[in-house]
Amino acid sequence: PAHRTTVPLSGNRTATVLALDTARASGTLLMRSDLADRPVPHLLDGLKPEGATAGTPVPADTARLSLTARIQGSATGSGGAKNGDTDGDTDGGAAAGDGGDDAGDGAPAAEVRATLVDAHGIPYKLPLGRLPADGRAHTLVLDLAGTGANPPGRMTLTGLHLALTQPVGDAEQHRFTVSRLTLTDTGGRDRRADLPTDWDPTAWAAAAEATADEAAAPTRPRVTSTRPLTVTYGTGYVPRDSARVVSPLTVRLQVPQPSASEVAAVATDRYLDSTGARPGQRVDVAVDGSTVPVRIVRSVRDLPSTTPGGADDGGALLLDLRAVNRVLQTRHDASAPPNEWWLRTAPGATDRVAAALRDRPDVEPSRVLVRDEIAAELRDDPFG
Repeated sequence: PAHRTTVPLSGNRTATVLALDTARASGTLLMRSDLADRPVPHLLDGLKPEGATAGTPVPADTARLSLTARIQGSATGSGGAKNGDTDGDTDGGAAAGDGGDDAGDGAPAAEVRATLVDAHGIPYKLPLGRLPADGRAHTLVLDLAGTGANPPGRMTLTGLHLALTQPVGDAEQHRFTVSRLTLTDTGGRDRRADLPTDWDPTAWAAAAEATADEAAAPTRPRVTSTRPLTVTYGTGYVPRDSARVVSPLTVRLQVPQPSASEVAAVATDRYLDSTGARPGQRVDVAVDGSTVPVRIVRSVRDLPSTTPGGADDGGALLLDLRAVNRVLQTRHDASAPPNEWWLRTAPGATDRVAAALRDRPDVEPSRVLVRDEIAAELRDDPFG
């Protein structure tokens, strides 16, 4: 997998940012010996982040992930309890209901998503369903197998997200409890899995910055128990004079990952000339709208697939895709999903693989680039 984007530089120049899974790219990323002072494996040394992804392992044969959880709530403005503010827990629970912002008996509901990180370090926010804040346990199900397709491979559960709507007039105190996580394999066998014990909880609301009343802002969530996982948070509220304003509230629970303060990069000489940077220097790079701190660790004359253009070409940066996504997730709750795939075929299989890809209905044939075909075109017409 690869993510390619561009960043504007001064002087109307544009630089290319290419993020690859550098742990697996040494056999796919080919460079002429005159472009770098070291072979590709050594060029990629130090780009991938240290430490494995932290979280709950989800095996490759997992077809379904089930989460049994509940939300209890009480209105703090009136002081009266509502929505089943009771203690205790059950593992059974009803299936999650449908509906609008209210569910079942009128209780509000949260949209719950799980963050799963694949073997390449790419995070995906996947919907688990609606969880009514009615104090009762509900089982939410994520179908990883899809409609008859194979499961996506080994993944790691690294986060949970609750999306609610702030109440009007009075803040509420909520308690979110997860009593069971069940993984079901392709053979229908269930296995109970443990959630991590270390979480970094945060909350924010869209309308919180529009009012001077600090009580209207959500409070920072607190993990009060890890067995079962229990998190309390204050919702804040929308002032009554702004009752028509719909203010989304997001509560995020994220498993802390190994340190990701910056991303190491290889820069082309043209990028260094265009920015005035040098190896060892730290620069801020925008990746799809989010700032990523980058440390330039070495330079090359050019990078494959980033051929220098005219006067507006600002060079290129090579980053590790896993490192970029770790920083984006930690700092911005964002990600850089793949928008390219670099494939290494078995000997003699290139033509067959290219034809199969071009025959897919969801692939534009001209988007499938084959190194051997490009080389043949250059040999046939070396002067363009």
